[in-house]
Amino acid sequence: PHGCYPCAGEDKWVTIAVSSDEEWRSLCGVMARPDLTRDERFVDALSRHQHQDELDQLIASWTRDQDHYVLMGRLQAAGVPAGAVMDAAELWEDRHLRERSFFEEVDHPDAGRMTLFSMAWAMSKSQPRLRSAAPTLGQHNHYVLRDILDMSEEEVLRLESEGVIGESPLV
Repeated sequence: PHGCYPCAGEDKWVTIAVSSDEEWRSLCGVMARPDLTRDERFVDALSRHQHQDELDQLIASWTRDQDHYVLMGRLQAAGVPAGAVMDAAELWEDRHLRERSFFEEVDHPDAGRMTLFSMAWAMSKSQPRLRSAAPTLGQHNHYVLRDILDMSEEEVLRLESEGVIGESPLV
């Protein structure tokens, strides 16, 4: 099995990605269904693939009444690759993401101090960081138009006077 399965609660899910017979046996153990390891429909990877719809239904009926975080922990502890699908609030509160510095604080000229998602990866020798908050409207107009696109100052000023570019909405 390799899929996303419903759990207890509104729009709560867990992903499970079994890639070996050993992981399959571990999943069956956590499910308290060792009989499935002897079921001809699921005895090896090919038969599990051939009967994947039936297998997904069995797993979904088992996961449906369980907490996605608790189930993720039980499966991972048994060696089964699994992850809780998190909503925005759960991402914000996730201890693992906080410990990995997934969130960074930046100062924005209009919005003030903000906490943002950082880089999704970590490296052993260097850690990429956010360089700044999102730019304000038109903040980089002159840099892009003059320095990158090589427009003259007169052209940029004309675009400003015609309202094509600017630093505040026209509305």
